[in-house]
Amino acid sequence: MSVRVRLLRLVAFLTAAIVGWPVLYLAGGGPLLAGALPAPRATSTSHGLPSPTVYVTDDFSGGVTPIDSASNSPGPVIQNTGGGPFGIAVTPDGRTAYVTDYGTNRSPSSAAVGNTVTPINLATGVAGAPITVGFGPWAIAITPDGRTAYVANNTDNTVSPIDLATGRAGWPIPVPSGPAGIAITPDGRTAYVTDADKNLVTPIDLATEAVGASIPVGAFPLAIAITPDGRTAYVANADGNTVTPIDLATNTPGSPIAVGTTPMDIAITPDGSTAYVTDRNASIDAGSSSTPGTVTPINLATNTPGSPITVGPGPWGIAITPDGSTAYVADGFSCGVTPIDLGSGVAGSSIATGCGPAGVAVASSPVVSIRSTPDGAGYWLASAAGAVANQGDAQPFGDASSITLGGAVVGMASTPSGGGYWLVDGFGDLYTFGGAGYFGGPSQLDPSAPPGGSNAVNLAKPIVGMAATPDGRGYWEVASDGGVFTFGDAGFFGSAGALPLAKPIVGMAATPDGGGYWLVASDGGIFTYGDALFEGSLGQVNPTVSPGGSNAMQVLAPTVGMAATPSGKGYLVVDSSGDVYTYGDALYWGSMGQVNPSSPPGGSNAVTLVSPIVAVAFTPDGGGYWLADRAGEVWAFGDAANVGSGG
Repeated sequence: MSVRVRLLRLVAFLTAAIVGWPVLYLAGGGPLLAGALPAPRATSTSHGLPSPTVYVTDDFSGGVTPIDSASNSPGPVIQNTGGGPFGIAVTPDGRTAYVTDYGTNRSPSSAAVGNTVTPINLATGVAGAPITVGFGPWAIAITPDGRTAYVANNTDNTVSPIDLATGRAGWPIPVPSGPAGIAITPDGRTAYVTDADKNLVTPIDLATEAVGASIPVGAFPLAIAITPDGRTAYVANADGNTVTPIDLATNTPGSPIAVGTTPMDIAITPDGSTAYVTDRNASIDAGSSSTPGTVTPINLATNTPGSPITVGPGPWGIAITPDGSTAYVADGFSCGVTPIDLGSGVAGSSIATGCGPAGVAVASSPVVSIRSTPDGAGYWLASAAGAVANQGDAQPFGDASSITLGGAVVGMASTPSGGGYWLVDGFGDLYTFGGAGYFGGPSQLDPSAPPGGSNAVNLAKPIVGMAATPDGRGYWEVASDGGVFTFGDAGFFGSAGALPLAKPIVGMAATPDGGGYWLVASDGGIFTYGDALFEGSLGQVNPTVSPGGSNAMQVLAPTVGMAATPSGKGYLVVDSSGDVYTYGDALYWGSMGQVNPSSPPGGSNAVTLVSPIVAVAFTPDGGGYWLADRAGEVWAFGDAANVGSGG
């Protein structure tokens, strides 16, 4: 029996009462258009980033219900999302959700197969024009760069790619029968699709759209999730009451893990330690059941299931907050969602949604940058959606969270006085706040002339970071291919744009006098220009000795950022695991694996990260530094003051 026919057996329940949804408060007051220059506030109260919002598709009653994770309060249902909204995915910047319309499933006689995906602007809660895909679109996944979505069309036996910049679906990719679940590896190279009718999982090379050899798993695989390190996939087999691990290096299935009856969906914590599986505890053919469902945790270090957690009837979709604290479970045979405190394993009270909740996704814009105030008594955190959190004596000058961005925000720089800041997105567009001036961007090289045409440059690769000049009258932007673009009084001292890079550039730092800059690649490689000194790198620890061999560091996590010392005679780089590497006169004050630098690393002297580190900033005197993770948590080392996080 196909997935489609089985789903038609489901019936609607009572409608849910929806209570008011509080408006999210964004740090720094109202949004400002690029170039707006408000007066700084004399005093400041620290403000964090908006709390994550949970979005639930209401398959029977229609629409999507938002839930404020801070209060667990549901908001007004978002309408016009198709006759049977089912799967849902949120872009990495947290600004847009995409919802599959599987079709009306109220009874076989009135069923209509859907064939669209609807975008939702999460800032306004308004659904956009539907995108036509294959028939019976079920699950949807979005690439880590946020450029493409892939939709599993259950009835058509295809996967549809969608260009999210244009909103157009590409040519469908044929897969075996009954595609139901889909997940994409963290490097964005491969999608894995569960083929429920054939008990298979099929890999797709996303660069070529070539379909690889299918992998045998358990009976009727419905859902799949991939660990954050990209090494293992876990597949929920609905008719097998098992979860199958797959080694993604070899695409080899492992021994099945026993879970509850009829596992429907699976989610993995951000730290990759635990998977949570929804167990329907009723046949997939059942139209309804009052039997409570369960959620089974799996220790991924040992692939051992734990004690099941009781939730509402017919649990289906599940999603976990970025800080790993809470899971939200769609109780499909009800009109509600059950939150689970993952620290205690205790389920909370049901949250009212529409009826037949199916898919769950969490929207939370990741932090991308941290910048210190001039006196080191505060800092700003910027998110990919353009929100800005201010902590300590950092003043709020507004943010870009309600501005229509060309792309996700990728970097931030502050003025020398601390009286303003810039945000830059992946297209190089600048958003200025406070005393930060606008000096142009790739789409408007001369800020006094109209943008576009001969006054613009076409980027070969996206912008990944920026740095301001010492007087605040200019800035540099750097692209992932090493291209450097200068504006205002920023000087051009060279770039890596013509070099055959082993790994992409991920950030930059300027020298204190503005006479040069460093670029850093994801493998820890350092490239120097102007008066920037080369003091070593991960591949050449001692700059006076040839690189490689014993003069290279063997690291597993990618480098995510760098910071220069106030003297300009040294720098540090940090990787996503929170390991810190110092060069020149940069002093080592500790890391996530060695909180106290005078004690041995590991054990009680280490912090287990839930979210990866994404940014670093030195204190003004170079006597310490801050590390910020994707969820907005901040860790202080040396003389760095910990004045709060972005959460």
